[in-house]
Amino acid sequence: MALYLKALSAGDCEAARTMEAGGIAARDDGLCGRIAVSDVGWDRSPAQPNDRERVFSTQLTATGWDGGLPDGKHTVFFTVQQQDDGSWKVTGGSGP
Repeated sequence: MALYLKALSAGDCEAARTMEAGGIAARDDGLCGRIAVSDVGWDRSPAQPNDRERVFSTQLTATGWDGGLPDGKHTVFFTVQQQDDGSWKVTGGSGP
């Protein structure tokens, strides 16, 4: 999660995409490149719905939010799932 958030904060969408899979990777309208992140916080103790899934609560301070959200700090949840090859990738997210 730390590397993904670092890439998102830096606007490094190429790096962020290498850490994505599933639905979030198939979307062209992901957060990276759409919002400008100025600060990131996250809970390092994720929820664990099962052995292959983690849900992280993050706090992103950014500009460029859509859907009428004001610029500023918002909580975003990211789902990270273990892939068949053993790697862990961001597969989804939900916002405020």
